[in-house]
Amino acid sequence: RSRVISFVRPPVVIGAGREMSVLDASLGAASTAVLRNTSTCRRGHHCRKCVTTWSRPRPRAVHAGGCAQAEPEFVSRDSGRWRGDVHLFRHGVGTTPPRNAVRCRANSKERQAKDEELKKYLREKGVQVPATRKQNAGPPEDPFEAVDLAIEEGGFSSLRLLDLDTVREKWDVPWGGWRVFLGMSGWTASFVLTAALVFPALLIANGVDPRQFDSNEQSKYLVAVQLIETLETFLVLWLLLRKFAPEMEGKEFFKLDPADDPFSIEKGWLTWGVIGYVMVFFAIGFTATAIDLGTHAFEELSHAGGAQEVLRRAGDAANGVAGVASDTASGVASQAASVTAASSSPAAAAAKDQGPGTIDAVLPLLRSGEGSAGRFVSVLTVTSVLAPLLEEVVFRGFLLVSLTKWLPTPGAVLFSSVIFGAAHFAPRDFPQLVTLGIVLGFSYARTRNLLTPMFIHSLWNSGVLIVVAGLVATGNEAALPG
Repeated sequence: RSRVISFVRPPVVIGAGREMSVLDASLGAASTAVLRNTSTCRRGHHCRKCVTTWSRPRPRAVHAGGCAQAEPEFVSRDSGRWRGDVHLFRHGVGTTPPRNAVRCRANSKERQAKDEELKKYLREKGVQVPATRKQNAGPPEDPFEAVDLAIEEGGFSSLRLLDLDTVREKWDVPWGGWRVFLGMSGWTASFVLTAALVFPALLIANGVDPRQFDSNEQSKYLVAVQLIETLETFLVLWLLLRKFAPEMEGKEFFKLDPADDPFSIEKGWLTWGVIGYVMVFFAIGFTATAIDLGTHAFEELSHAGGAQEVLRRAGDAANGVAGVASDTASGVASQAASVTAASSSPAAAAAKDQGPGTIDAVLPLLRSGEGSAGRFVSVLTVTSVLAPLLEEVVFRGFLLVSLTKWLPTPGAVLFSSVIFGAAHFAPRDFPQLVTLGIVLGFSYARTRNLLTPMFIHSLWNSGVLIVVAGLVATGNEAALPG
């Protein structure tokens, strides 16, 4: 006779030491109907070869002396200790099933195919059935696999890209506002004094005038100055925060851990580094497009009396509504038109000449000539290694974290991004820099690992530098902005 099994949770198919979910707890009557319509062999089994006929779930008590390695999720009605092809005794796991035990002879692929076929049928009937998870699968081996698995199991929404709940958690900041001010002042002093006073004074004292450097010497000088600035800033932050080292321990302050589950879809620094890098293109592209459209619309309005024409039409419309109000409306419109005309020409001129950008300082070092490869390596070291290391520690690891003492984490991200953009002294690129800072800030708030924004920052700077160097090398420097 066939052995009838009952469960404490939904039916599962057992074979070769593995279990695969067949139905969720919500299948109900639909699953019963499917099983009734399935052909049954003389031993009372279902499926293409042999699957035990299951009864409806019935809770059973678990023996206190059961095996810890294989918890009895369901038991036999008559023996109380049989689980598929592994039978559980009160004090351990046996190796030989009972003589009259029913074993499934379908292989794993056939069981999985039957499982998916049944789930597909139930979904067509409107039953909510979760996606099948891969059994005994190890962690993803790269960020692309992590993203693919997350999208496959829960859809694109499982990434929670725009879910602020993933970044709302604050840091328990032990220091106050005075130390935040001193820390940012120390970074500013190292940034300004080292390049403008200390280094030039030391060189002049030794009979070397940095203003006479050629391109190769300037590139080496740039690396030396950036390295000294980085070390000085780290020293200032260490002096300010060393008092709070015991309180910061274990609380994800200045975390730089490459081995901390880099491929996790929740907080994997490498996975979210790749996602953040892709998001930077969309965010900066959207920002640049919006600025161009706004500038173009403003110039169209201010060109050839466009603003006066718009206001004149508005005055004509007002004339058609009320006769008395028409005179007043026309007078106000004409005054507003004159004010707009007086202020539009400087704004239009400012839109055409927005000041220096971030690439202007390094552009002369990338031009062709003797030692161009060495200069490129020097600039790449500064922009893709030293600058991301310094700026992410200062603006994300210190400033953003400190601001969460007084602001919500999203507000701290926005505020620190504005300061990040202003600190580059590049008015032309300020909106794009703020947008980049926002992506970097939210990526750090998501993973709590500084390697994430450093990775994004380094990739972005490297890509921009390579594109600029390529345009310069091919004689297309005129295509660059500014």
